[in-house]
Amino acid sequence: MIIIYTIESQDKSLLNDFANKVNYIIHHPNGWTKYNYIFSEYDQTLHCDIDDLLYIKLVNKNTAEINCQMIGLSCYDPNINTIFINQTNWFNTSQAFMKSKSHLPFTEIQALYQTYLINHEIGHVLDKTHTMECDDDMVSVMTQQTIYGNNNCKGNVYP
Repeated sequence: MIIIYTIESQDKSLLNDFANKVNYIIHHPNGWTKYNYIFSEYDQTLHCDIDDLLYIKLVNKNTAEINCQMIGLSCYDPNINTIFINQTNWFNTSQAFMKSKSHLPFTEIQALYQTYLINHEIGHVLDKTHTMECDDDMVSVMTQQTIYGNNNCKGNVYP
């Protein structure tokens, strides 16, 4: 399966950093690519329409709440093939996630959370559903770690 995506940010000053991190996460060998999914960033200079173009958007918390219909979360809306990343969580992580990693420096927690968040939402794009399973004492990336932390298992940011 090939997924063509584009990356956007409401705050244009954050776009380059956000895009670099998202591209790194999407193409990481421990990510969804290890399951033979192929990700290709859309080349906007081609000016062509792609019916199934995936939008990955960094948005402020108000936009996230309106589109996700939940307070303080990010989400994937399959009706418009868009991942909305809550900018507040992107930079600050969530309380539940942070609590499960409190022994680490904040910058490491932040990088892990960002990796988890992108992989979790891409999982929804791939029709994966939420789970609370622990395999080999490791929680699934499809567990809602933003809300529940790691469910007394080892945290996991990769599928």
